[in-house]
Amino acid sequence: MIRWIALALFLTAPLAAEPGVTLLLDSRNPSQARLSAQARQLLQRLRAANQLGEVELSISTADWAQPGTASRWQRDFALTGKELPALAVVRRQGNKITLDNLLRRYSSPPQAVEGAFRCLQLQSPNLIKQARLRTGLSFTSDPTGAKVLVDGAEAGATPCQLDLPPGHHRWAIVQENYQTYQSEATLELGQFVARQAELLPLQAFLRIESGGAPIDFSLDDSPPAPAPALLDVKAGSHHYRAWAPGFYATEGDVTVPPEQLTSLQITLTPVRLRVALGNFQADGYTGYTTRSSGSGRYSQTWEEPYQVVLDASPIKDKLRGALAQYDLIDNQPDCVISVQIQSDKDHIQGVATLADGGGQVRETVNSTRDMPFLSFDEQGSAQKRALEVTDDLLGQILPLLNRFQPQADKAPADRPAQVKVQTTPPPTTP
Repeated sequence: MIRWIALALFLTAPLAAEPGVTLLLDSRNPSQARLSAQARQLLQRLRAANQLGEVELSISTADWAQPGTASRWQRDFALTGKELPALAVVRRQGNKITLDNLLRRYSSPPQAVEGAFRCLQLQSPNLIKQARLRTGLSFTSDPTGAKVLVDGAEAGATPCQLDLPPGHHRWAIVQENYQTYQSEATLELGQFVARQAELLPLQAFLRIESGGAPIDFSLDDSPPAPAPALLDVKAGSHHYRAWAPGFYATEGDVTVPPEQLTSLQITLTPVRLRVALGNFQADGYTGYTTRSSGSGRYSQTWEEPYQVVLDASPIKDKLRGALAQYDLIDNQPDCVISVQIQSDKDHIQGVATLADGGGQVRETVNSTRDMPFLSFDEQGSAQKRALEVTDDLLGQILPLLNRFQPQADKAPADRPAQVKVQTTPPPTTP
């Protein structure tokens, strides 16, 4: 028991109040001094790897050249010079001193240092995360996800940590459309080097042109600017928006290769009123013809019905033809036109309603035409009158359409903006 207490006091006398590691080495000759310096360096590297800035790690030497020191160690602990370098792990918390490991022989300072940290790790797993001396590189880059090559072989993508053998290593960080970052270093045992690479984008050029009316554009949410314009941009993909009064805005993505000039020509689609044909009804009528048979007291008279049917197709074609200057759509229109045509033997009447996109009726127009009796072609006469009524309705509808405000948020699918992309060598400067 006395020996244990003496050993504890001997080892911990120079330590502060924090937990610590003390490595004992024989300092009789220069080779042992070099071992001491190497052990101290490895201890510092493990402390940094575990972020133990407040934990004291020290090297103590037992000078066996002094007879008093040698005899004391031999007397108290039965140790000889052949058993050095030796290791003791000491933790001190307040006034409590504990020995985690008795003095043991190790063949080299790396083994001794790792043994010390393993002992601390067993007793304080939350304190020591890394007990082994790691040699390697850690890489981060902006942007992230760049490919890492070490000694010519692909080793991962940033951010990453790589364990490597001690020695000289070359590495490169490669990202598409960015300049390659290259470096090299010689790593010692326990040395873990961190490298942050700020990758520089490769130069590229983008020209924005208008294929028609002048336009404004924004690239990657930049402030609006007029076209044409020549921009010095990063190589890679960019998002653009283009707009102009009276035209549908458009947006998309364009890929700009490095060291090239990419020309982006945008022709916007003019805004037109979006019109939908709503309810349509074209009704014919039932006529009656007086029939008789027999004579005298045997004569009979009766009315025989017949049908006059209006063909809706020519009427709808006429409506569509007159509205061709607008965008005829089915969903989300600016104006909905509903037409109803009623006919009888004497008249044909047409009524048209104009409603906004919300379904509220804003205009109603009508037209009436007499039906002349043409017994030889009553069907054709009714169809002709129905088309005339349709012409009357259209003559009133078309001027009223100017009162509806067209939407300009999205171009119709059948008339998108025209975008042309061309890549050429970059412009030269004198």
